[in-house]
Amino acid sequence: MVHPLVSFDLSPEWAKAVHIENLQALEEVYRDLDCDIADWQRTSDLACPTGCGHCCTRFTPDITAVEAEYLAVFLLQHYPEKTDKFDGLEGSSSKLSSEECPLFDPDSAFHCSVYAARPLVCRLFAFSGFRDKSGHRRFAPCRQMPVSDEYSALQKQFPSSGSREIAPDDSITFPLLGVFGSRVEAADFEPSAERELLPSAVLRAVSRIRLKRQLASGQELSGSDTSIPETPVDGGFSGRDTA
Repeated sequence: MVHPLVSFDLSPEWAKAVHIENLQALEEVYRDLDCDIADWQRTSDLACPTGCGHCCTRFTPDITAVEAEYLAVFLLQHYPEKTDKFDGLEGSSSKLSSEECPLFDPDSAFHCSVYAARPLVCRLFAFSGFRDKSGHRRFAPCRQMPVSDEYSALQKQFPSSGSREIAPDDSITFPLLGVFGSRVEAADFEPSAERELLPSAVLRAVSRIRLKRQLASGQELSGSDTSIPETPVDGGFSGRDTA
């Protein structure tokens, strides 16, 4: 199933506060990945167990600047109350590097409060493969994932060294971690920057967007409004990058 991407308000106030072209490029990567995962699911009949969320437990992804901005826009426009979680993290290095993602929601179906806007690593988990040192493609499902009859047949046809792994020929396709990782890096507006843990990255992005929106609207800024923390859609985006 391909889940719809999010939609965004891009009035002039917002357009001047974000990197539209970069967000467009990222959204295209997410859309292509969702389609590739859906194709692979149809081929393999693999699916996460209902209500599992194992991959989200005690895990905080590291993300690029453009992924952080995508999440920040999604939160500010659709769930502004959730940004309070990030405001409360400012100045706390232990919380900013916590093993638990602040967007984890044990009560939701996907255990993620921003599922439509989740970053690349969260989309790839359990449904992506890799190339080994020899350049051969390999795939192994998550240990929590039941093996389907279709996947068992693929294991017999394309055996590999791992007990749940396959090493298929080019007739079988699935998303590759390296391919989509490179595409996200190419979409970033800070390509030379290192990835950052989600809490601190989103906190910086939210603060930056708030500041730029205030400047664009001509609002007077208080001293506390002017600082950006320094810490270790269906067709959603259109227009030009004016940030």
